[in-house]
Amino acid sequence: ADTTAAKVDSAATQTAAVNADSAAAGFVADTTTPPPSLLEGTEISGAIHGFLKTDQSPYLVTGDLSVAPNATLVIEPGVVLYFKTGTGLYVNKGQLVIAGSKTSPVQMRSAFDRPRSGDWKGVFITGDERAEIRNLQISDAEVAIAVENGSMDLQSTSVENTSVRGVFARNS
Repeated sequence: ADTTAAKVDSAATQTAAVNADSAAAGFVADTTTPPPSLLEGTEISGAIHGFLKTDQSPYLVTGDLSVAPNATLVIEPGVVLYFKTGTGLYVNKGQLVIAGSKTSPVQMRSAFDRPRSGDWKGVFITGDERAEIRNLQISDAEVAIAVENGSMDLQSTSVENTSVRGVFARNS
């Protein structure tokens, strides 16, 4: 029994010595990091069509965005969309035109100042209307862009930090 106690005491002493050495060297666990902050913007959600303009940007997407059949959504160069957790852009038989430029790309990303992959759902396109996506920077989604039973022209687009897929197409 005395031998076991000596081993336990020795392990405890070594652990204390390692912790003291780490603290002295400046390696201290950060337990004060605040949770990520929500970025600010013009709040939007629900059915959407028409134009998302730069003068109202950035936009804070607080609920799913949907483009209905026969409706068109055009996103102008330089527009920034911040998506809250669990939200996405759903184009169901409508038309999506993301018209970024080389000098003013459209950005879609997490609504948090310290984003993680999978923070938001992504962009989902279905139907006969061809989506046109140019100069888009998309990040922090589960799936950046998914096209199912639809079509898309994709040019000069970057995808980063997704948790499931970058670009996905099925029956398209």
